[in-house]
Amino acid sequence: MKKMALVLALICCCSFAGCSAQVVADEMNPQVVRNYLISNGAAATRHKYFACDDFERSVYPSIESGDAEWVRLAEEMLPHSDACVAESIQSALGKAMQQAPENVLPLVDKNAMLRADRICLPFISSELPKREQHADIERSRTAIERVTDPSLGKQKEACLRFIRGVEELLSSP
Repeated sequence: MKKMALVLALICCCSFAGCSAQVVADEMNPQVVRNYLISNGAAATRHKYFACDDFERSVYPSIESGDAEWVRLAEEMLPHSDACVAESIQSALGKAMQQAPENVLPLVDKNAMLRADRICLPFISSELPKREQHADIERSRTAIERVTDPSLGKQKEACLRFIRGVEELLSSP
């Protein structure tokens, strides 16, 4: 009897965990987050979806995908962000630049929080080996160079100018 109760308890726990994970997955779409923002305000949205201490359960990986809706949501949240959230959004936009630069380039230099030096590259730790730093920069530069839309020329050049400066600094002894 005790074994049966233990098995039932494990099944219930596993089922609950699966349901909980599904709720989180269902909540991770830009329209749900945007509706939450509208209904509950920026502070509650920051707390629920933009936590700096729980990256994997936040929207940052979704923003990094470069999906146009996630990029727009990131732009909407930036003015309502504290330092940690702002830097995390900016880094996520830098990663998104590697995936879908045509979705992120229109934001470049729209305001001080979206300057080229804030969103053209993701955060790259100086503690990483230089080879890894160069590889991350190369991914960004290559993605941006592939953009051919003439309406994004100014933003593209601003990013490439910034990236060249970072590459020069990284190459110097």
